Amino acid sequence: MSILFKLIVLILCIIGGLFILFILGSFFGSAFMLGYVIKKSTEKKTPEFLLNEKTEMQVKVQEMSRQLEVESDANAEDITNDLDYSYKRWITSVLTGFMNNPDGKKVIAFQRRQRGNSIDCRILAQTLHTRYYFEMNPVETIVEINGKKRGSILSSGDIVTADNRTIGSMLRIGMPAEYSIEFRSGASATIKGSRDNKPFINNIWFERVNHPIPLRRKPKVYRPPYTPYAMVSGYTTLTIEEKEWVIAASILESLVYSFSFTS
Repeated sequence: MSILFKLIVLILCIIGGLFILFILGSFFGSAFMLGYVIKKSTEKKTPEFLLNEKTEMQVKVQEMSRQLEVESDANAEDITNDLDYSYKRWITSVLTGFMNNPDGKKVIAFQRRQRGNSIDCRILAQTLHTRYYFEMNPVETIVEINGKKRGSILSSGDIVTADNRTIGSMLRIGMPAEYSIEFRSGASATIKGSRDNKPFINNIWFERVNHPIPLRRKPKVYRPPYTPYAMVSGYTTLTIEEKEWVIAASILESLVYSFSFTS
């Protein structure tokens, strides 16, 4: 009997030890993976890496642009927060899709790649004849149009051209209903603020699927459908250069703020 008892105790100790090893392995494995993802998402990328990434985005979006449903290039009135997309979250999160104009037709093909948070973000948007590229960092958002640098929107709100002329300002603070672009010529435009408009968000109260409280059973909370709208609500007479900046700013507003990888 004592031998059987000892054997049972030994088996239970082995099972208990394996269970503890499993728990520890799961904990340290998760911690290692989390640390790895954070490290990879925040480490500085080489110029070669960034160039290859930009090329990949151009190839993908150029291929998608064949599905655009308009016969003329996009105007300021065509830019909306009506987006059809797919996405993945990882070290580099990727949002890929189309923007629809107010008539519901595909007017822009785009891809957004983001690491860590929106401060490290690259966007490529292709209209019928124009390619917009944005590179966001804490200091500025660099703007390229058809492969040529047009300038930057500084964190201070100043709009500075590639030849170092400050031609206007656009200061977006918080989550505004709208804000203005004021050009030094006296011209102006009003941009409507967008927001994360996914049909569902992560439920901050979720605990487990069999929780006795219904609210804590749901990993996602579904939201009622929103009504998309045009990003530019009005503008005065603009020069060609100013209109380019208004279109670029409205595309940026839609593709950055209409979707969040973290919600």
